[in-house]
Amino acid sequence: MNIVLMHGVLGFDRIGKIEYFNGVAAHLRATFSSARVLTTAVDPLGTVEQRATEAARQIAGEPGATTLEPGKPLHLIAHSMGGLDARFLVSHDLQNLQGRVRTMICLGTPHLGSPVASLLDQFNPLEHFPFAHRDSSILDELRNSENAVHDLSEEVAAAFNADCPDIATVHYFDVAGIGRDALFPTSAPFLPLHLLVSATSGRNDGAVPFTSATRRRPPAAVWQADHADLVGHDLNGGVQSTPAFDYLGAYDLLVRNAILKNQ
Repeated sequence: MNIVLMHGVLGFDRIGKIEYFNGVAAHLRATFSSARVLTTAVDPLGTVEQRATEAARQIAGEPGATTLEPGKPLHLIAHSMGGLDARFLVSHDLQNLQGRVRTMICLGTPHLGSPVASLLDQFNPLEHFPFAHRDSSILDELRNSENAVHDLSEEVAAAFNADCPDIATVHYFDVAGIGRDALFPTSAPFLPLHLLVSATSGRNDGAVPFTSATRRRPPAAVWQADHADLVGHDLNGGVQSTPAFDYLGAYDLLVRNAILKNQ
């Protein structure tokens, strides 16, 4: 069972002991004996096309790559912008992988764009937004990631969806986060974004509106988690802290209910 984890904007595979998908790969290997898991590492601030091209090369198996079982079906689990990368990869049949992809699970992916990216793509409203001057690496990076921000905007999303339609042979599953079941719906770094998106688009995970994550279709699952919780990080306690939300158990359910049924 080949599972590919695809990270979002500002993402990575591993930096030292920190994994973008926090402990997910090891957990899946330990829980499902047949699981072979690859985490791609692409340009954190690149365009969807650039990122998808890099991911496809890694999945196809560059010289020396032995993580995945060659020629066997692929199951993609992608977070945030990674979901757009995955859709582009499949729709454009990069590295002739379309015929191998059976399942695509998108976690908190802005299929219809992000109002945060739309605003940043035009000007910088965050300078005048409440909490904008708090220490927030997320806001700082978003201000500077022009390529990624443009591709995540709502205007570009319409063209992207027309260019990357669903493929009949692929089973698509969209997972939406709706914020934490707690006094504060997100970790502190996401609070400014949560307030901004709430004002324009309603409930969200601190970065992506529910309507965008689901493409206005019935979701495969709704998680009470913020955008970073979806991949196992509670940013209130630092990047190595895990959320109260049982994200590993949620990944198990995805594998059982989506991937194992579409082998």
